[in-house]
Amino acid sequence: MSVPDHLLGFLNIAKPHGVSSRSVVDQVQKHLRLQTGQRIKVGHSGTLDPFADGVLILGVGRATSLLQILQHGSKSYQATFCLGKTSETLDLESPVESVAMPDDLSSQQIEETLVQFLGDIQQVPPKHSAIRVAGKRAYELARKGRDFEMPSRQVKIHQLSLLNWITPHLELEVQCGGGTYIRTLGQDIAKTLGTDAVMTKLTRTESCGMLLQDAIPLAGFLERPFRRETLLSPAQTLERQLTWEVDWDEASRFTNGLFTHKLQARLDDYPAPRPTRRHPLLLRYEGQLAGVIYWEPQNEKREGRWRTLVNLGNLLQQKSGG
Repeated sequence: MSVPDHLLGFLNIAKPHGVSSRSVVDQVQKHLRLQTGQRIKVGHSGTLDPFADGVLILGVGRATSLLQILQHGSKSYQATFCLGKTSETLDLESPVESVAMPDDLSSQQIEETLVQFLGDIQQVPPKHSAIRVAGKRAYELARKGRDFEMPSRQVKIHQLSLLNWITPHLELEVQCGGGTYIRTLGQDIAKTLGTDAVMTKLTRTESCGMLLQDAIPLAGFLERPFRRETLLSPAQTLERQLTWEVDWDEASRFTNGLFTHKLQARLDDYPAPRPTRRHPLLLRYEGQLAGVIYWEPQNEKREGRWRTLVNLGNLLQQKSGG
């Protein structure tokens, strides 16, 4: 039994249908504990409902502190909806009822409707979701029959394509920003077409650049001995993010909580718009991730400043010393 030092990285896991994201995390964490003899922290970058399958990115060890960056990244799905149906959960997880729908919906009408949902749109998340309302998960309140409202929020749809339409089954391909609820999107599209819809199948095919075709099936991961090479490095996983190269002096001082005058001067010249907490700036030294920073705008109490989101200092020091 080996115990990896400073275990850090990401896993691209293919989550099967019928398993919760939390269960995947627990199973992987247990497997790593049995393999290494240590309790290793594991988390995921965004819930994929038990009803769905596909890409689930897991952070392992200190990489869990970087998952907040991936939560806001783009994701791609293939989703199938049955029009003329409705349910409380907008899928097959609750009783389904039939509703009226137009008899003559054509592919052209659907494609013309899809265009209306491209770009930034307002979406009301379903009550049966993991979003917190007054400190409670919305689905917990919904299951107890509580009366509450879900606040609308803005989401971004990058691409929306019709894959197949055989009445009443509608198959779509969606590329969207983080926080988008695909079953709500399907319902909103159906409403525009004059009916309702329930989602009958959902597969996440891509998340933050990680593809389903490259994902490790959960069962396969759990059956094999763990190897460090299985983990994807933070620099590799976050390659789509804004990145600055730093030298050793800048990196080592940053990892001790300090900004060198040189790095501070470079950052002061950073053009607008500056990196935000949702879309931060990665500091990289010779292919390694030294840390993550973002710009905190001026407010009533203080001037604008650069803040540290994640510091991975001791890992760089270990490599330098070796």
